[in-house]
Amino acid sequence: MSEARRSGFILVYVIMLLAITAVVMQVLTQGANTMLFQADAAYLQALDRNLAASGLAWARHQAAKGEPMATDGPVSLDTKLPGDGRVSMAVEITKRAGDGTDCRIETSVAKGRQSISKAREYTLPAR
Repeated sequence: MSEARRSGFILVYVIMLLAITAVVMQVLTQGANTMLFQADAAYLQALDRNLAASGLAWARHQAAKGEPMATDGPVSLDTKLPGDGRVSMAVEITKRAGDGTDCRIETSVAKGRQSISKAREYTLPAR
C-alpha cells in the first residue's frame, strides 16, 4: 500500500470514529435529559404528597383545639422552599351539619416547565 493511500485510509477511519462518537453522545444526552425529567417529576410528586400530609396535620391540629376554625375561604399556609421551586398550599376547613369537620387541601408545585396542582377533600372525625 502506498503512503498516500494509507494516509487517506487513516483519515477516513478517524472521521468515521468521530461520527460514531457524536451519535453515541447524542443518544446518551437524550437519555440523561429523560432521566432528569423523570427525577423532577418524582420530586414534584413527593413534594405534593408531603404538602398534603402537612396540610392535613395542620387541619387536624386546628380541629383538636376544641372549636375547629371554620374559615370563610382557604387559608394559605407558608410553604417557602429554597431554590427555584414554586410551591403553594391552601387549606379550607368547614364544619359539617352533624359531627365532624370537612377539610379541603389545595396544593400546587412547579419546577421548570413541570407543574402539579391537586385538590383533596378529607373528613375529620369529631372529638
